[in-house]
This record gives sequence, structure tokens and C-alpha cells, in this order.
Amino acid sequence: MEFKQKIQEDFVKAMKEKNEIAKMAISSLKSQILIAEKSLGSKGVSQETFWTIVSKMITQRKESAQIFLDAKREDLYKNEMNQIEFLSLYLPEQMSGEEVKEELQKILQNMISSNLPPAAKRGKALGEFNRNFRGRCDLELVSSILNEIIH
Repeated sequence: MEFKQKIQEDFVKAMKEKNEIAKMAISSLKSQILIAEKSLGSKGVSQETFWTIVSKMITQRKESAQIFLDAKREDLYKNEMNQIEFLSLYLPEQMSGEEVKEELQKILQNMISSNLPPAAKRGKALGEFNRNFRGRCDLELVSSILNEIIH
């Protein structure tokens, strides 16, 4: 679990540098990992689960940032955006829109023989994409590209 070691090293570094944004983001991340570990029991948190946790945290912060922006709370908006930027460092290299489109087309090509309705096909493709490329792309982007392909 080298990601846990990296998080701890980053936390110590943030403490030494008095980087409040990094400390908040890492503290929250450590908390979410602890919750996941308790729910998983002896299995522990895998790399994929870690990426899922980080992705969910980023999504939550995006939602909060939008709320703060709408409420004209620029200071809180910037705080959320800075945490998003910091948390993104823990994700693997992100796929481009073109890479996502190619992979979705491959997944859909494999489903040609199934006579699923478009909504079911969309759900199945999204699920398979997420299993194969967890943490490598924002699922909102994947969903948007999938909607373009399926219509």
C-alpha cells in the first residue's frame, strides 16, 4: 500500500510547510481511507478503491465549489478548487476525451450482438468503462461522451 506511505509523507511535508490546503485535503483523505478500511475489514484498501475514494472526494468538492460560487463566496470557492487540484495529484494520468471515446466505442462494439435498449446499453457500457479505467477519467466526461455516441 505505497499510496498510504505517500499520503503520510505528503502530510508531514504539508505540516512542515504550514500548507493548510494540503493538510485539509490529506486529513480528509486519510479519514475516508480509514472508513473504507473499517468497512472492508482485513481486505484493506486496494489501489482501485483508493482511486475511487479520491475521485468521489474531488466530485464532492466540485459540487461544493459550485455552491460557493453561486453564493458569491469566492474565498470558499478557491479553497475547494485548491483542494481539488491537490487531490488530483493522487489519481493516475487522466485520459483525454479522444481516448475515452475510443474505449467507449470498443466497449459498445462488443455489445453489438446484444439487443439491449439504449438506456441499458448505456449503463452497461458505463459500468464496464469504470471497471477498466477506474480513476483515469471524470465519469461526467465519460457519460457526456457516451450520450454523444449512443444518442
